[in-house]
Amino acid sequence: MSDWSGLFGPPATGVYRRELSGMLAEALGTEQIRFEHELMSFRDEGRRVVCTLANGEELVGDLLVGADGIYSKTRECLYGQLPHRAN
Repeated sequence: MSDWSGLFGPPATGVYRRELSGMLAEALGTEQIRFEHELMSFRDEGRRVVCTLANGEELVGDLLVGADGIYSKTRECLYGQLPHRAN
Protein backbone atom coordinates (compact mmCIF):
# COMPACT_ATOMS: atom_id res chain seq x y z
CA MET A 1 0.00 0.00 0.00
CA SER A 2 2.97 2.33 0.46
CA ASP A 3 3.19 3.06 -3.29
CA TRP A 4 -0.58 3.09 -3.97
CA SER A 5 -0.71 6.83 -4.79
CA GLY A 6 2.12 6.52 -7.30
CA LEU A 7 0.44 3.60 -9.05
CA PHE A 8 -3.25 4.53 -8.90
CA GLY A 9 -3.60 8.22 -8.02
CA PRO A 10 -5.60 9.12 -4.90
CA PRO A 11 -4.35 7.60 -1.64
CA ALA A 12 -6.06 4.58 -0.11
CA THR A 13 -7.65 5.07 3.29
CA GLY A 14 -8.78 2.42 5.72
CA VAL A 15 -12.06 2.85 7.60
CA TYR A 16 -13.79 0.28 9.76
CA ARG A 17 -16.74 -1.08 7.82
CA ARG A 18 -19.19 -0.50 10.69
CA GLU A 19 -18.15 3.17 10.93
CA LEU A 20 -18.37 3.64 7.16
CA SER A 21 -21.82 2.01 7.09
CA GLY A 22 -22.96 4.36 9.85
CA MET A 23 -21.63 7.44 8.07
CA LEU A 24 -23.27 6.42 4.79
CA ALA A 25 -26.58 5.57 6.48
CA GLU A 26 -26.60 8.93 8.25
CA ALA A 27 -25.82 10.85 5.07
CA LEU A 28 -27.93 8.88 2.57
CA GLY A 29 -30.51 6.93 4.55
CA THR A 30 -30.52 3.16 4.92
CA GLU A 31 -32.83 2.64 1.93
CA GLN A 32 -29.96 3.75 -0.35
CA ILE A 33 -27.49 1.13 0.92
CA ARG A 34 -27.39 -2.52 -0.13
CA PHE A 35 -25.90 -5.05 2.27
CA GLU A 36 -25.50 -8.81 1.85
CA HIS A 37 -25.29 -8.63 -1.94
CA GLU A 38 -22.43 -10.03 -4.01
CA LEU A 39 -21.07 -7.71 -6.67
CA MET A 40 -20.05 -9.48 -9.87
CA SER A 41 -19.16 -6.48 -12.03
CA PHE A 42 -19.91 -2.83 -12.63
CA ARG A 43 -19.60 -0.32 -15.40
CA ASP A 44 -19.00 3.38 -15.16
CA GLU A 45 -21.31 5.27 -17.50
CA GLY A 46 -20.04 8.72 -16.64
CA ARG A 47 -22.91 10.17 -14.64
CA ARG A 48 -23.96 6.83 -13.20
CA VAL A 49 -22.61 3.41 -12.30
CA VAL A 50 -24.42 0.16 -13.11
CA CYS A 51 -23.70 -2.77 -10.78
CA THR A 52 -24.47 -6.38 -11.64
CA LEU A 53 -25.08 -8.61 -8.62
CA ALA A 54 -24.65 -12.37 -8.32
CA ASN A 55 -28.44 -12.85 -8.36
CA GLY A 56 -28.57 -11.12 -11.79
CA GLU A 57 -30.08 -7.90 -10.48
CA GLU A 58 -28.70 -4.65 -11.88
CA LEU A 59 -28.56 -1.58 -9.67
CA VAL A 60 -28.00 1.94 -10.94
CA GLY A 61 -26.62 4.75 -8.80
CA ASP A 62 -24.54 7.88 -8.68
CA LEU A 63 -21.58 6.11 -7.10
CA LEU A 64 -20.29 2.78 -5.87
CA VAL A 65 -18.60 2.45 -2.50
CA GLY A 66 -16.65 -0.80 -2.37
CA ALA A 67 -16.55 -1.64 1.33
CA ASP A 68 -16.06 -5.32 0.64
CA GLY A 69 -12.85 -6.06 2.50
CA ILE A 70 -9.41 -7.38 1.70
CA TYR A 71 -10.68 -9.64 -1.11
CA SER A 72 -12.58 -6.74 -2.67
CA LYS A 73 -14.44 -7.53 -5.87
CA THR A 74 -14.76 -3.78 -6.44
CA ARG A 75 -10.97 -3.35 -6.41
CA GLU A 76 -10.55 -6.40 -8.65
CA CYS A 77 -12.99 -4.93 -11.20
CA LEU A 78 -11.03 -1.67 -11.20
CA TYR A 79 -7.44 -2.92 -11.17
CA GLY A 80 -7.48 -6.69 -11.78
CA GLN A 81 -5.84 -9.17 -9.42
CA LEU A 82 -3.38 -7.39 -7.12
CA PRO A 83 -1.07 -9.00 -4.58
CA HIS A 84 -1.94 -8.26 -0.96
CA ARG A 85 1.72 -7.70 -0.10
CA ALA A 86 4.67 -6.54 -2.13
CA ASN A 87 7.50 -9.07 -2.20
